[in-house]
Amino acid sequence: MLEAALHAWQKSMQRGRPPRFAVGAEKSQDTLTIQFSNAGGCAVEDIFTGKRKDFSIQYPKKGFRKRSYTPFVFRLGAATDGIYAQGTVQVDREPPQGARVALVRLVRKVMGPKYRYSLQLLLSLPEPVRVEHFARRKPLLAIHIGWNFDEAGRRLAGLSDNGDALDASILSLPVSIEQDLRRSTEIQAIRDANRDAIVQRLKADLVLPDDLPEEDALRVLWEKLRRLPAQHISANRLHYLAGLLALRDAMPEWFELWRKADKRRWQKQVHLAKSARNRRGTFYRQTALDLARRYEAMVLEMPDLKKAAEKLNELTGEKTDLAKKARAGRVIAALYSLESALHWAACKCGTAVLHLSGEETVKSCALCRGVSMVTDPEDGQMLYCEDCGSTVDRKKNGAANAWKLAKENLEPLVTEYWETVLTKTQEAAQRKVEKAQKMAAGRKARAAARKGVDGAESADSRV
Repeated sequence: MLEAALHAWQKSMQRGRPPRFAVGAEKSQDTLTIQFSNAGGCAVEDIFTGKRKDFSIQYPKKGFRKRSYTPFVFRLGAATDGIYAQGTVQVDREPPQGARVALVRLVRKVMGPKYRYSLQLLLSLPEPVRVEHFARRKPLLAIHIGWNFDEAGRRLAGLSDNGDALDASILSLPVSIEQDLRRSTEIQAIRDANRDAIVQRLKADLVLPDDLPEEDALRVLWEKLRRLPAQHISANRLHYLAGLLALRDAMPEWFELWRKADKRRWQKQVHLAKSARNRRGTFYRQTALDLARRYEAMVLEMPDLKKAAEKLNELTGEKTDLAKKARAGRVIAALYSLESALHWAACKCGTAVLHLSGEETVKSCALCRGVSMVTDPEDGQMLYCEDCGSTVDRKKNGAANAWKLAKENLEPLVTEYWETVLTKTQEAAQRKVEKAQKMAAGRKARAAARKGVDGAESADSRV
C-alpha cells in the first residue's frame, strides 16, 4: 500500500497537483481489469467462442439485437485461485469483424442501497469508423460558440454557412435539460442545508454508549467529525455514521428520519442530473454528426472558458466581467463537451476542423464591416451598428464574420489541416512500431538472462 501511495504521489506531482486518495467508505465505483498481453489484444471472436478462459461471453442464441441477454464469465484474481464472476450481460450490437480486444473491465457502481454492474470492452478496430455523409456537402460552416440564457432554450452557438448574419441560425439547448439540471442543483442545496442542521444537532445531542471502547470504529469516526465544521463533512460520512449507530442500537429517531429523507433526495438528485447529462451528450453528438455530414470544413470560435471561470482578475484583483449567474450557465452549457462532440463527428465524417483565435468577430458589423457596434442596453445579446443602423444578434454576427475570415484562405487552411493530420497519424504509427520493437527486445533480453542463470545453476550442480 505504501509503495502504491508513493507511486501515485510521483505521478500526480508530474501533473502539477497532489494525488487525491479516496476514503474506502465513500468510494462509489470499483473496477477490475483484465488486459490481454497478445500483440494488439485477442481476437473478438475468441471472446464469443469460449477460447478464452479468463473472460468469455456466450454468443446470444437470438443474435445481437435490442434487449438480447447472454451469460458471461469474468475471472477474479489469479488463474490459480479459480474464482470467477458469472452473470448476464445485454448485447445489442455485434462487435466489428476483425476487431481485437485490448482489455475488459468489470465495473461496479453504487446506485443507492444497491450495486449496478457493467462490462466495458476496449476494442482496436482494423479500420477507423466512417460515417456516410451527404453526396453534395457545402464547403464551410462557421460556429461562434458561447452561452446565454433564453426562455426558449439556452443559446449555445451561432451558425453561418454563407457569411450573411441575417441568414445565420442559433443552436439552443433543449429546455428540459436545463430544467432538470437546475432542479438537481436545488435539491443539492436543500441537502446541504439539512446536513448543516443535522451536524449541529449531532454535536449538541448525540451521546455514544458508555461501554464503547476507545478503538471502536464508531468512537474514532465521531471524534473526527465533531471537530470538523459542517461544510467539511460529506453526507456519505454521515450515512456511514448512521450505519455504525444502527449496528449498536444507538440510532436517535431524529437522525434516522434525516437519513431516510436525505436518501430519497439523493436518489432523485442523482437521477435528474444523470438523465440530463446523458440527454445533453446525446444531443451534442447528434447535432455534431448532422453538421459534419453536411459540411466539408467547420471553423470553431471558442470563448476562453478558463478565463470565464475566474472570479477575480489575477493582475488587478478586481472582479471579472462575468457575474455569478453567467459562470453558473457555463456549467449547464458544458461547451467543452460540445467541442469534443464536433471533433469526434468530424473525425468520423472526414470533415476538416479549423480554429479561429485572437479575432474579435463580434466587434465588427457582418453587414457593412463597420466597427461601431454598440450593445443594446435592454438585451445584451443584440448589437446595434451605428454605421449602417442595423440590429443583429451577437452570435449570428460573430458566426458570419468568422465564416468570412475562414473563407478568404479556406483552401490552404484545409490543406494544412489534412497535412497535419497525416503527419500525426504517421508519427503515431511509427511510435507504435518502435514500442513493439522495444518490448520484443526486452523479452529477448529477459529470456537470455534466464537462460544464462539456468545454465550457471546446472554447471554448479555438475561441480
